Amino acid sequence: MRVLIRFLRRGQAGAVEGKERLFDGEVVTLGRSTDQVLHLKDRRVALKHARIAMRAGRPVISSSAPAGIVVNDGLCREAPLAPGDTIRIGANVLRVLDPPRDVDLAFSFELDPEVAAATAGFDPKGMDLKALGLRKRSLSWIAFGAVLVLSLAIPATGLLDQKLNDRLRAGPAPDDGYWLSGPLSSVHHNLGEQCEACHQTPFQRVQNEACVDCHAGIGRHFAPATRVAALDTTRCAACHAEHNEPATLVRRDDGLCTDCHADIKAVAGEMTTTGDVVDFHDRHPPFDAQPSAPESLKFPHDTHLDPAGIEGPQGDVVMACVDCHRPQDDGLRMKPVTMEEHCSTCHRLDFDPAFPEATVPHVEADVVLRRLIEYYSRSYLEDYPDPEAKSGLSRHAEVPGREPGAREREQLLRRARDRAFTIARDVIERRTCVDCHEIENTGDAANPWRVVPAQLQAAWFPAARFSHARHATELSGCDRCHEAEDSHAAGDVLMPGIGACRECHGSGDPHRNPEGRVQSSCTLCHGFHDVAHGAWAPVAGR
Repeated sequence: MRVLIRFLRRGQAGAVEGKERLFDGEVVTLGRSTDQVLHLKDRRVALKHARIAMRAGRPVISSSAPAGIVVNDGLCREAPLAPGDTIRIGANVLRVLDPPRDVDLAFSFELDPEVAAATAGFDPKGMDLKALGLRKRSLSWIAFGAVLVLSLAIPATGLLDQKLNDRLRAGPAPDDGYWLSGPLSSVHHNLGEQCEACHQTPFQRVQNEACVDCHAGIGRHFAPATRVAALDTTRCAACHAEHNEPATLVRRDDGLCTDCHADIKAVAGEMTTTGDVVDFHDRHPPFDAQPSAPESLKFPHDTHLDPAGIEGPQGDVVMACVDCHRPQDDGLRMKPVTMEEHCSTCHRLDFDPAFPEATVPHVEADVVLRRLIEYYSRSYLEDYPDPEAKSGLSRHAEVPGREPGAREREQLLRRARDRAFTIARDVIERRTCVDCHEIENTGDAANPWRVVPAQLQAAWFPAARFSHARHATELSGCDRCHEAEDSHAAGDVLMPGIGACRECHGSGDPHRNPEGRVQSSCTLCHGFHDVAHGAWAPVAGR
């Protein structure tokens, strides 16, 4: 919301001086406290008296202070604003103006000189209860009764009828807003004064069902197969507490995790799969990066990263990690390595010296064999330049441009199939596929080979977050964490150990964090809810 505030000041001769200020933010706060956007100068004004926010595309002013606000000479707690409206808060006067271009709201602000003078002239010195004929005890009981009626009895009547509650909230009478123990977090400001959205049963703590009504897509805290009994009875509000300062619902302190994980076996029992965690600096289990399946690809990193280069079709090529490993657009993980994009320049799939541009696709072995049979069948029937293709046939079959007869056609197709099987055996078993893949014999004469699929790992630490983009600096090259230059086999796990991370990352506690280390709390790398396991199910629904 973009707001133009025009401050007016009237001189002794009636001249008006003004200056303007532009404010960009979600809410314009008004009050006597110095942290308010608009600082009001009147002792009758609350520290945090009112706020102006956009609602349904229209500015709305609201107040939770007992004194309320006066809009167009009417006392209220909330009102939509339009050009020409006048708002009075003590001696402070705001007049809503027509907003200029690119501004959502404009208003002037000045002190009412008559009200300000009357307030300034009030002097309470010399006055006491005795002079008024009142006793402290009597006055205390009167005040107690007033508080009981105003702060409890009247607001409680709204619990009997929702329409009555809405009228109390809209008018100057005390309502259940008096019971707020603190402000709502910014993400829940859209609820306004609808306490019943969360407090579905009066005078009862907020239940998990109330949270799930809106947050149905939130993930579980654990997989259903490894449910921890202690979490079944835990309320969402145990960690996400409203009406507290600072007004945030997301805890980021290490206690969120270490309250349980400092002695995880005591909480999870035999279902424990991790060690105890207290602090990343010195009490965190070592990393455990394991491939999800045995590696079937033949790929020596050290050969491809040889500083002297590796032989390619156009000569020696000096390769770097970025030739194959390129980050995703979000900078988190790496894009998949594919034959077509990263390997085909050097590892060509050609098979016929007579036609060097002809290649087989990078697919399953049975598809490769079928493509070769199709290729040579068509070629043999179309005057393939191999003297062995038509040798031994009738002399009429060797006449250029003559269509072969049925018997000749059958012989040519049989020879083409034999040729395809010979080429397939050479490509798959001897010089191309076998260079990078494991080959299995199926025992099937029609499809004799099976190429074991390559298992390329996408996420080695699926329970952790890591951004390659944030670590891409001159001080952190690929070889700082991945020792690929010394790897002889694709099955080598090239993930760094915890020591590599501790060179830069320290404790989540600023008092324990070594100088020069990045302060690293649990939530820096780990999320809490696991969206892979579906929506959170309250205890009653399980």
